[in-house]
Amino acid sequence: MSLPEERDDVAQWKKLGYTTRKYIDAWKRTFNAYSSTFPRQYFSLALHPGLPIPDRSQATYARDQVISLGLQYPNQFALQEDGLNSFSKC
Repeated sequence: MSLPEERDDVAQWKKLGYTTRKYIDAWKRTFNAYSSTFPRQYFSLALHPGLPIPDRSQATYARDQVISLGLQYPNQFALQEDGLNSFSKC
C-alpha cells in the first residue's frame, strides 16, 4: 500500500496529476481485478498510510477508504500489519 512519499516524491505525484481519488480508485480496480482473477484465493493489504496528496491530512483518509473497499470482499480480503522498521522507542 505504500508509495514513495518524501517531499520530492509527493511533488512528483502531484505533477503527474495524482489525487486522493485517483489513488483510491486505483485500489478499487486492483481489488476487483484480484477478486475476479482469483475468485477462490485470499488477497491481503499490508497496512500503511495512504498517499499524502494533496497534504498529509489525506493519508489516513485514503488508507481508511482503501480498507473499506477491501472489506467489500469478506471471503477474500485480509488486512495485515507486520511491518518492521529501524526506529527505536528508547
